[in-house]
This record gives sequence, C-alpha cells and structure tokens, in this order.
Amino acid sequence: MKEDQQNIVQLFYFKGLTQQSIADSTDIPLGTVKGRIRLGLKHLHTCLKGKAGNQFKDMWSKHIGFFVDYVEAAGAEE
Repeated sequence: MKEDQQNIVQLFYFKGLTQQSIADSTDIPLGTVKGRIRLGLKHLHTCLKGKAGNQFKDMWSKHIGFFVDYVEAAGAEE
C-alpha cells in the first residue's frame, strides 16, 4: 500500500477520524481522502486474499467488506 494511502487508512480506521476531519487536518480534498481509503482497502484486500485464500474471503465478507461498501457509498454522494 502506498504511504499516502496507508496514512489516510490509519487515521480513518485506527484513529477514528472522519473523512472530513482528515481532509481538513491534512489539507487534502475530501474526494482524495475517500479515494485513498478505497484504494488502500482494495490493495489490502488483494494482498491478504493471495495469502489466505478462502479463509480470507470468508473473513473479508463478514468483517471488512462493509467498510468498502461504506466508503464507496460515501463517494457516490459527492
């Protein structure tokens, strides 16, 4: 995952900041923040999928997949 994506994903998921607060505090446009979150999660999905196979597919759909749905839905509202 690119460093810029990693930083935004960490702020959003691990620090609990909103997309808007990340945009405001980093002077990055909101659409760019949303895109970096989406691309970062997509990259993470691809990396983990290759390592864990079917076990990852089940875990992704149950625990992480809804984050992607949320981010994509938020991006559609722009």
